[in-house]
Amino acid sequence: SKIIVPDDAQYPWFNMLMQITTRLKIETITVIDGYPMYLDIDHVKIKEDGITPLVDKYATMGTLNHDMHGKAYPGFRRLFICPPILSHLTNIKKSKTQYDFLIMMPMPNLLNPDSRWDMRNKYIIDIVSLLTLKGKPKIAIKVKPGTNLSDTKWLENYFIKNNLNNIEFLRGDGAQAISNAKNVIGQLGTSTYEALIIGRPYYIYEPLDCALAD
Repeated sequence: SKIIVPDDAQYPWFNMLMQITTRLKIETITVIDGYPMYLDIDHVKIKEDGITPLVDKYATMGTLNHDMHGKAYPGFRRLFICPPILSHLTNIKKSKTQYDFLIMMPMPNLLNPDSRWDMRNKYIIDIVSLLTLKGKPKIAIKVKPGTNLSDTKWLENYFIKNNLNNIEFLRGDGAQAISNAKNVIGQLGTSTYEALIIGRPYYIYEPLDCALAD
């Protein structure tokens, strides 16, 4: 028998499950979350010997993804798979662009002491302030779905107080939001790949505040 799990190695439940399957000699395959553009070594959990990964096989998507994990850990047993989102992205309906800029709401690395959750607000404000220095472009902010990820009330009030009324908060499908924008600004991650496939310019912004691992 085999167990296929999402790559959530930073959570205790993942580590406990992997150790149980090891003792029961059950093969485990983990599918890397999204389409990562970098590898956070701290997320890779190993066994008591300090060398062997907890997971038997890693399913990687794309040659960059595959090679990156192989170079970081040559001992990884990797499975090269087609990104599931690829079939979805090729079916995205390309409509007339509604926004000059789409800003992807960031995800600060809370495991890094250099960052805090509220830094995501500073991230948005800094970009909006720069974009509105000369003119009033149509700006949208894509909010990532999930627990505690849609708390945008503070930002909405901030923009109202500063007479920035040409900004919309978008929820729902991220790829569709990217398709509706002329330019996209965000972190290094799956949205970078989505913009590439859809054909939208993507500007990577990774300030120290978000604490991307070296």
